[in-house]
Amino acid sequence: MKYLYLPLMILYAVALPCEAALVTWNLVDVKIAPGGWDNGTSATGWLTYDAKKMTVVDWDIVSPGHFVPCCHHFDIEFRAPHASCGASCEGSFVDVVPEAAPGGGSVALYFSRTEGEGNSLLLTTAQPLTDVGGTVTLLPSYSKFHCCGSAALSWPITSGVLMAVPEPPARLVLAFGLVALLSLRQLSRAEYRGKNT
Repeated sequence: MKYLYLPLMILYAVALPCEAALVTWNLVDVKIAPGGWDNGTSATGWLTYDAKKMTVVDWDIVSPGHFVPCCHHFDIEFRAPHASCGASCEGSFVDVVPEAAPGGGSVALYFSRTEGEGNSLLLTTAQPLTDVGGTVTLLPSYSKFHCCGSAALSWPITSGVLMAVPEPPARLVLAFGLVALLSLRQLSRAEYRGKNT
């Protein structure tokens, strides 16, 4: 009985240094200004960010309803390349640039597609992205959508935020498990003493 909680303590000790600071941020109310032949559109989706390594590990962003003269409407997708999405996300990548705007703490997230028309989406935050989540405003003057591989074909992001609620850390879940296990141990001791008196 005294070794009952030993496996949980070992698991806690192993998980503590391995814990990743991954937070999934959702794009909320991200608007792209009208320009050229586009009437203005939006961007929706999410990205998973590792604040400790300052990297985006996964993403799925869509900008719907783009328009080319003479009846061609299309959506632009930025998806992390992995086996489950096949050819629809080939050539998609993201760069993270810290301190991307004056004032300090900003982070630029540059999503790009190298195949096809070479579209890109630049989202620059007003504050750093951390592992505690929250709401972070995008900086319109440093955020843009570029079309067709041309710097001349770009439209500003006029509004939007990134919003996240982090997953509970592994050490917190393990701590709750340890407390529950120790409580059960105390209860079983009390029951044993009650039977022997």
